[in-house]
Amino acid sequence: MLQETVTGQAIERKADHYFTKYKPFVEALERNSLLSKVRAINTTDVYALGKQLENFQVYKRLCEEDGTLSQLGKIPDVALDVLTVAYGTSPLSAIASIQPIDEEQGTIYFKNIVSGDSQLNSGDLLSGVSATSNVMGEALGQTQAGESDYSFSLKNAPVQVGSVRVEIAELNLVAQDNGLGQLIGFDIQGTIDYVNGTVTLSTKHAPEAEHTITAAYSGDYDAADDIPKVGMKFASKTVQARLWALKDTIGLQQSYALRRRFGMVAEDEIAQDLVAAINSEQMNTATRMLLAKAQGEVTFKKNAPSGISYNDHKQGFKDAIAQAEATILNNAGRGTISAMVAGRNVCALAATLPGFTKLSDGAAVGPHIFGILDGILIVRVPNQQVMDADTAVCVYKGKSNFESALVSAPYMPLVVTSALPHGVNPLVNQRAAAVWSAIDVLVPSFITKIRLV
Repeated sequence: MLQETVTGQAIERKADHYFTKYKPFVEALERNSLLSKVRAINTTDVYALGKQLENFQVYKRLCEEDGTLSQLGKIPDVALDVLTVAYGTSPLSAIASIQPIDEEQGTIYFKNIVSGDSQLNSGDLLSGVSATSNVMGEALGQTQAGESDYSFSLKNAPVQVGSVRVEIAELNLVAQDNGLGQLIGFDIQGTIDYVNGTVTLSTKHAPEAEHTITAAYSGDYDAADDIPKVGMKFASKTVQARLWALKDTIGLQQSYALRRRFGMVAEDEIAQDLVAAINSEQMNTATRMLLAKAQGEVTFKKNAPSGISYNDHKQGFKDAIAQAEATILNNAGRGTISAMVAGRNVCALAATLPGFTKLSDGAAVGPHIFGILDGILIVRVPNQQVMDADTAVCVYKGKSNFESALVSAPYMPLVVTSALPHGVNPLVNQRAAAVWSAIDVLVPSFITKIRLV
């Protein structure tokens, strides 16, 4: 926790510096960006944007030193504005922890809450830790087909004499501690070691598979060497930046016609399209990662049951969201749904529900901020190859920049080259855009799926 405080204070100091240095761009982000319509611009945003603006100026100095500045054309004049717009429109800024790095391989930070007690499976999430002597419904395991004998260990040992109750609820089997180390029940018997918490069970009839066995008991804190310990773990991880790069070409005839008829500079239009495409590809990568790491799935039926109107039925989608949030809470021990990255059909359903506010103007390329449903940000993914139209991933992002399912760690900021000759044809020019950044999943238990069936 001390490390988190120190790191957070360092970011605040740098944010103050960047606010002074890049005040017009920060104010533009606060006033005009799409991100500012989703949530208030905070210290982390100022730091992340300021760091990228500073990195571009470093890149510009390197070009000056090696004599390649002319290749950037007019880009340096508008680069800081482009970076500000890119940050304010990218869904990554809204759903991920943004942590710029200074090397190709960089260290990022995140917070998780785990058990700090080896007796309680050190590293387990907080939801697996009992901070009270009275434990209810501790899951010991499941029955196996054809097996009658089982052995388990209670997490919160030593155990108070006479307090243990073991149950297989689906089979109506209950064994109660008799105070002498024996578990007594109808068609089920067993033993309990009060010191180390070892439980043995034997059922009269071999049950079918996958019936949950639970225990309720009281820990003996007076006899314990210590009490359960929880660690607010501020962890670090090394991430590897990857390069995203795209180019486009335009011929002299098309460039002349656009400028003559419409007053448009074709190369600048290409640059803007390339920036949008690069942002789109980064979000596509993030979406695939979220899908791959999601834990659990909630389903919602697209068709209304007989006798219920579709208008009434679709209101139940909010219940599916609530169930998805319960899944995150179960997996991580905390969290709410902050954002939903969703396919087309899920977004179409969400847009018809009360409490939805649309933010998209339909002009965005690739994944984009679509709207807000009851405070939950919705990012729409148009490409069926990236995300199935009937699928969504729900993610939790806390108020702290270190508490997030996803991280985006830019190394080299978004840069665009000027018009350069293309191949052997001197009448065809090209522009290229590139960004060097790391994207990674930090806490998979903060991610779950919703699927329309």
